[in-house]
Amino acid sequence: MIQTKNPVVIITTIIIITIIIIIIIINKDDDDDDDDDDDDDDDDDDDDDDDDDDDDKNNNNNYLEEEEQQQQQQWQQQQQKKRKKKKKKKKKKKKKKKKKKKKKN
Repeated sequence: MIQTKNPVVIITTIIIITIIIIIIIINKDDDDDDDDDDDDDDDDDDDDDDDDDDDDKNNNNNYLEEEEQQQQQQWQQQQQKKRKKKKKKKKKKKKKKKKKKKKKN
């Protein structure tokens, strides 16, 4: 296992792992529902409706995945902005210290 102290890496891996687990759970639930539908083979019209429902579920799942990805990207962008601000502040502080030292000399 790779060991890192960077919180961004840790958090993103946790998010990715949870997304994968959620997808697996959702797919497992869908498979269980399909087994129940096999008992109702008498009506052909119901099968067409079930296909439409499955398509709706898949579209919804895709939408949720895209939304989660967008949220993750936004969070990452925010973190990058924060890091840049911190770096700028540090540089400014260093410059101020250097100026103070020069004035003293």
